[in-house]
Amino acid sequence: MRQHNCAMKVNTDSLILGSWAQVGDERRILDVGTGSGILSLMLMQRAAPDTRIDAIDIDAKAVAQAADNFRQSPWADNLRALRADLTSWQPHPRYSLIISNPPYFSAPSAHTNAYREQSQRRQDARQSRTLSPASLLHFAARYLTDGGRLYCLYPYQQSDAVVAQAKDAGLRPGPRLDIRHNQVSQPYVSALCFTAAQDCKERQMLTIRDRKGAYTEEFRSLCQPYYLNF
Repeated sequence: MRQHNCAMKVNTDSLILGSWAQVGDERRILDVGTGSGILSLMLMQRAAPDTRIDAIDIDAKAVAQAADNFRQSPWADNLRALRADLTSWQPHPRYSLIISNPPYFSAPSAHTNAYREQSQRRQDARQSRTLSPASLLHFAARYLTDGGRLYCLYPYQQSDAVVAQAKDAGLRPGPRLDIRHNQVSQPYVSALCFTAAQDCKERQMLTIRDRKGAYTEEFRSLCQPYYLNF
């Protein structure tokens, strides 16, 4: 496997989503809400050499950062950062894989310092007022190829509603990964896969840390291709 020594900060959710998503032999990929471009870089590391990835974001500074990170990677010719609003963008041709760690917080949490201190631009990037699940799902239903797949991440409590919205948009549920911080906590987020093809009932649980606070073997196994690079 090709390696890329990346100095970018990577949050755990993106690391899990990018590791869990199956790239296969997909040649045309879209990263929605790319931010620094980390998901595009992760997927390109496992993709075929002629794969093309478009990475879009509504934030101009995020697009500039992603473009800079792409230029410094071994796959500068395969990756393209674009400023685009998903609700009005009409790409052509369609994509065989779409991935997104979307803005899913309806409001900043008053219980964490991280959200009390986040900038307005960060809030706009992470809160659901900028991209609703319905917008992402309907876009995917329209611009995925017939056998294409959408990978996305939503809070565990919201995931069943997102699955229902996906069905309304014409997408069917694929594999699902519920994620929890440790063995005694409830899942806090779900990695979801949707497709226009047949349903898949596979559902798994991923525990990030064991009772001693160390990363679990299942987490290390999933993220091993990238963990040492970050």
